[in-house]
Amino acid sequence: MFENRKQPETVTKIRSFLGLAGYYRRFIKDFSKIAKPMTSLTKKNAKFVWGPKCEEGFRELKKLLTTVPVLAQPDVTKPFDVYCDASGQGLGCVLMQEGRVIAYASRQLRKHETNYPTHDLELAAVVHALKIWRHYLLGNTCHIYTDHKSLKYIFTQPELNMRQRRWLELIKDYDLEIHYHPGKANVVADALSRRAHCNVIEKKLTNPYGHASSSNKMYQDLKQRFWWTRMKREIAKYVSECHVCKRVKADHLKPAGMLHPLNIPAWKWEDIHMDFVVGLPRTQKGYDSIWVIIDRFTKSAHFIPVKTSYTAATYAELYIARIVSLHGVPVTITSDRGSVFVSRFWEQLQKSLGTKLIHTSAYHPQTSGQVERVNQILEDMLRACVLTYSTKWDECLPLAEFAYNNGYQKSLEMAPFEARMGG
Repeated sequence: MFENRKQPETVTKIRSFLGLAGYYRRFIKDFSKIAKPMTSLTKKNAKFVWGPKCEEGFRELKKLLTTVPVLAQPDVTKPFDVYCDASGQGLGCVLMQEGRVIAYASRQLRKHETNYPTHDLELAAVVHALKIWRHYLLGNTCHIYTDHKSLKYIFTQPELNMRQRRWLELIKDYDLEIHYHPGKANVVADALSRRAHCNVIEKKLTNPYGHASSSNKMYQDLKQRFWWTRMKREIAKYVSECHVCKRVKADHLKPAGMLHPLNIPAWKWEDIHMDFVVGLPRTQKGYDSIWVIIDRFTKSAHFIPVKTSYTAATYAELYIARIVSLHGVPVTITSDRGSVFVSRFWEQLQKSLGTKLIHTSAYHPQTSGQVERVNQILEDMLRACVLTYSTKWDECLPLAEFAYNNGYQKSLEMAPFEARMGG
């Protein structure tokens, strides 16, 4: 239909071609700019002179109309990004979502608009985008990106002319935020620049509780709010070069021998692991160990500061207060053969509660691999916290527990807290 179409020889044929091509203008970037030489021939009293620019625009439109556009379907449950630009010839907009183009929109300037100042032209581009894509943007969160910095402050400007006030009333109908990005060559590359990527990752790494994250875990956490090209690769590179991460993370060797897995748990907090992190510096409150209790089903955990001098009765009180009162009585408890877990008092308590005790083999921590891995994550977090804040480890423990339970787990494909409480 388009590929074999001959050069228009009359104004009527130009209007016919532009009318047909205009139906697909939302799929063509800078449509009005490309079509302008031909559009100028359709004006009243204009001489019909088919020049090189008309031929170039005609061929370009035929090429674009016969090429499959790379466009994405909109998802109204996610925020939209709108990139706007204005020039002395027309207005251009791109509707995007998570870095993928959904639609293009453009139009030439009307005669009176050529007298607008730059500020008003850029604002006109924003208004044009909001009107064109009203059915997408109204009621949804959207981010407007413009290369005119003063538009960021349009809502707080004390003096506005009547035209700006009228447009501002229209803009206030939308849930939007205006952002400034420099440059016009590539709106996506400029708006989501490498420096912005670095700031996002660096902000994550400045949190000491983020240093224990693997690059994949950090990627899963960040992708819920951000997206850019080669995101996963850049995060992996930053994590591999992070000085604090290298200092706090321990090497993890693959366990040798045949795997003898435990039974798969059926429900939340029915099967739990227990272990101790010992050998810690004694705090002012006398704590020198951490009691780690983890649910095998959701991987959610509690980190309880304790003293090695505690008796089995004291641990029983903590267990009732911190675990049973919140999650109920578990079906099984898997632990090593520590003195607390093999004491007669502890065994009698669990027997009366109806809980089965499973003790792992001596010198074989792989049986409790899940809790051992959590112990290592916890130690990495606390080291990073102490290095960053120069504070005591027991003061960091509540936030460490929060950070762990809200961190993405690859095996769950969600955070432990989300698995326990629901999305």
